[in-house]
Amino acid sequence: MNKNIRKIVSKRKFEDISIIESIDKIFLQKRKFIFKMPNPKTDVILLVSGGLDSILTWGLLLGKHGLKVYPLFLNKGEKRTNNEERSVDFFSKYYSRKYPDLFVKPYKQTIFLPQKEIISRLKTPFDNLALYSKEITKNFDSTITSNIFLGSPGMVPLYALLFARYLELTTNLKIRTIFSSVMMGDGTDCPSQTITSLRVINLSMCTFTGDYFYQFTSPSVEPFLHNFYEKKDLILWGARNSIPMEHTWSCYRGLKHQCGTCLACESRMFEFQKANIRDKTVYMKNYKAFIKKRIKQAIVRIHKFLPSVRHFSRN
Repeated sequence: MNKNIRKIVSKRKFEDISIIESIDKIFLQKRKFIFKMPNPKTDVILLVSGGLDSILTWGLLLGKHGLKVYPLFLNKGEKRTNNEERSVDFFSKYYSRKYPDLFVKPYKQTIFLPQKEIISRLKTPFDNLALYSKEITKNFDSTITSNIFLGSPGMVPLYALLFARYLELTTNLKIRTIFSSVMMGDGTDCPSQTITSLRVINLSMCTFTGDYFYQFTSPSVEPFLHNFYEKKDLILWGARNSIPMEHTWSCYRGLKHQCGTCLACESRMFEFQKANIRDKTVYMKNYKAFIKKRIKQAIVRIHKFLPSVRHFSRN
């Protein structure tokens, strides 16, 4: 890692340069390199969620790097899964037309893991409020749901490894590079989305299999690619390449349209503003009014139902 990149990474709150460099030394010893971007037309795996970051990363690997991408979509049973899958299906058709020689149909897998949705109350959307203007944060809806089994940072990369093993056993296809779509901003407040965590996961993959040629990283944060991307940078790339980004799904809620008030929606809108790109996404701007309307409708239905219940009980 050169001095400039080391300086950038060391300033990040949850990064640990000593861990990164220790693991990098292990990779140098075991395989004589730390990370190598595969040559064009090489087979790689990408974890795809249907969100803005993963869909644009998919396009980046196809369009910029010319890689043959095997997308893996994992159904974790969350309320927004149908919306995310709809996004993946839309871009499957889109990328199959745009990159017919490199496109591979996404593989979909349901994860049978016990989940428990919990409600978290946050004081602010991020610890580092400098990331967001007061206009963005003042109306922040601090209620979010999350899964306590920590599927995304902990288990999901291992499913990608299992997918690689599955392809090798069933098709004799040997894939050793697995990508995620972690952005630079993700690791600012989330330790599991740091370069440090990506390195630890990569080493775990190698030790699990005894094969030290597995690579796990994100093209947006990999130090040896010398390009650290924020979400706005991908948005700019998507705009230059006419990617219909409004068909991606970022919202935490599983509604007809993205709510426009949750943390993911706030972040999405703000990054489009920073990129100075028009956000064509359809949002339910007045989410609270929508909920009140649904409650009133439910009350009306209950009142209509009650007379028949009373009549039944008397008889």
